[in-house]
Amino acid sequence: MSFKPFRSAACSIALLLLLGCAADDASEAGVDGDNPPENVVRSETCLAMQDAYCDFVSDQCSTQPRDECESATRTIFCHADEKVQSCLDALGSATCPDFPDECRGIMDPAPAQWYCNEVVDALCTRQAACKIATRSECMANLADEVDCSTVVGASPEIDDCLTLADNLPCGAISGDGGKTVPSGCMGIFVTQ
Repeated sequence: MSFKPFRSAACSIALLLLLGCAADDASEAGVDGDNPPENVVRSETCLAMQDAYCDFVSDQCSTQPRDECESATRTIFCHADEKVQSCLDALGSATCPDFPDECRGIMDPAPAQWYCNEVVDALCTRQAACKIATRSECMANLADEVDCSTVVGASPEIDDCLTLADNLPCGAISGDGGKTVPSGCMGIFVTQ
């Protein structure tokens, strides 16, 4: 299976409003290779905001089907809980079609970008351990296909994907220069 862990957000309504789909947002995320961002786990406040957001855009305003909204918002990592709580409070009294200003820019792409780099690293480490390619060769081969700086979200199954990548059996890795990815990692990341 070739390396296809990405799916385009295509600036869905959820991501458009919560992130703005601006190229600068992801590039300014400040991903530090070895150190995970503070919010690498979605907080309860972030999860509650995701649900309230879909209540607003899907149930109240009917601007996006509920399943599409939930699919998009479940990939979101949020900035600080205080900002997310302000959004959550504002959604409770919002009326259509006015989207609360408090909800703009609450999405934080840094955790998803960090996870992307971790998955690439795990896949290349497995390639080297299995003597398919050196880690450097694998990283070079993936550089044309993988740009973690464009990642804005990751599926909640990201930890399962990382475990699969860390434990990919050598027999499952083809000699494709590191482009073999476990099926559990397919479509796991959202890009802008």
